[in-house]
Amino acid sequence: MSDFLQRIAVNEFIDPFEVRLQRTPKGLQLDLSALPAIEPMLIGRPVWEVPDLVKHLCGICPVPHHLAGVMALEQVMGIDEIPEAAQVTRLVLLLGSNLEQLGMMRKLPTFIALGKAIKATAGCSTHFPDVAVPGGVRKEVDWSALRAIDLPSEPPTSPTPPAFDGLSASLSPHPLGPQVCVEKLGFSQFLSPAEFMQASAVPMLNIDGEQVIYRVLGASIAKTLHTLERVISGSIEFAQAEPSQSGHGIGLVDGPRGLLAHEYFADAHGALISARILTPTVQNEAWLTQLLNRVDAADDTEDNGRGFEQAIRLVNPCLPIVQAPEGAMRIRIDGGEEDVPGCAGEDSAH
Repeated sequence: MSDFLQRIAVNEFIDPFEVRLQRTPKGLQLDLSALPAIEPMLIGRPVWEVPDLVKHLCGICPVPHHLAGVMALEQVMGIDEIPEAAQVTRLVLLLGSNLEQLGMMRKLPTFIALGKAIKATAGCSTHFPDVAVPGGVRKEVDWSALRAIDLPSEPPTSPTPPAFDGLSASLSPHPLGPQVCVEKLGFSQFLSPAEFMQASAVPMLNIDGEQVIYRVLGASIAKTLHTLERVISGSIEFAQAEPSQSGHGIGLVDGPRGLLAHEYFADAHGALISARILTPTVQNEAWLTQLLNRVDAADDTEDNGRGFEQAIRLVNPCLPIVQAPEGAMRIRIDGGEEDVPGCAGEDSAH
C-alpha cells in the first residue's frame, strides 16, 4: 500500500472549520470539488487489495467502507454463498459501529462506549476493522459477550426530517440487506443493487417513467438497537447476494450517514479496471441543494446563516465541519454577486 493511500483523510483536502457553497444556475450547492476522488488511484491495483485501502478513506465510516468493499470483492470473485454466522457477525459489527458513530455525532458518551463494546464482540477492538474476509469473517461473533451487554430500554429520539417531495432509499430488511427499498407516503418499491447503481448516476431514480429525487437517511439509535435485539433473538433472515457478471461486484451498506455503495470491475487477471464509490454525501447533494435554496429564497433573510447551518447539519455530509459546535460553522459562498446577511457577497463567509 502506498504511503499516500495509507494516510488519506478528508481533513487533508478541505478546511475542517469551513463549508463552501457555490452559487450555480441550479442555485446554491455544496462544493464537493475538494473532496478526494480515490477511485482513479485504485485503477490497476489487485482488486483484493481495494477493501483494505478504502476503509482508510473516512475516519468516520471505516466499518461501512470495509464491509461494502469486501462484499463487492466477493461478487468479483464469484463468491455468492456466505455462511449465516458470518453474515450475523458482519451485521453486529456494523450495528456497533453505527451506535459508536451516532454517539459521537450526537455527543452521547454512553452510546460511544456501547458501540465499541458491541464491535468488540464481532472481533473489532480498534477503529479500523479487520473482520470480514472474502467468503466470511476471521472469527464469528462472541455470543456470550454480546448477550451480556445491557441495551438501553429508552434510546434518545432522533429529530424528524422535514417534509420531502422525493423518495427515501434504504436497505431492506436490515442495514446489510440484499435490496434497496425506495418509499414515500405509503408507496414503496424494491430495487436490486444493480438496478440501484444503474439508476444512481445522479441522485434520482426512475419510478414509473418519472425521474424522482431521492435521499438516504442515516441510521437512528432506536432503529439500530431494535435491529440488534432482532439479531440476538434470532429473528432476522439473511439472503445470499445476487450472482453478478464475471469480474463485477457491488457492495451496499447502510451506515451512520446513509447508504454507501462500492462497485468494482476487474479484468481477467484480477486488476481493477473501474471503480465507483457512491457515498451518502454525494447521494444527498440534490436534497441538500433543495434545502439550501429554500433558505436562500426566504423573504426574511436575517437568519440565512443559521438556516444554511441547520440544513447542512440535517443532511449531515461527511465533512469535519458538522462536528463543530452549534453556531460555529463557517459557511462560505462562492460565485455570488449579491450580499447575503452575514456575508460579503462573493468569497464571503458567515
